[in-house]
Amino acid sequence: MAEEVVETPGKQGGANARLILAGVALVALALFVFQNTDDAEVRFLWMKGSIPLFLLLLVTVVLTLVIGLVAAWWIRRRD
Repeated sequence: MAEEVVETPGKQGGANARLILAGVALVALALFVFQNTDDAEVRFLWMKGSIPLFLLLLVTVVLTLVIGLVAAWWIRRRD
């Protein structure tokens, strides 16, 4: 006996919407990078250097997210 395949409505539309959203995010990221290619001088404690601005902003965002996640984990752990 062969099984009947039933497609659920809306499944394909959700995948297309995700692809479109990912494409828009990728274009926005590319625009951000290309508009922020100038070098920025960075001084931290005894270190000093020059890196592209988009890289500096990316490192700042990632460090902020990591610190926020660690703080949230620490608060949940204490309760």
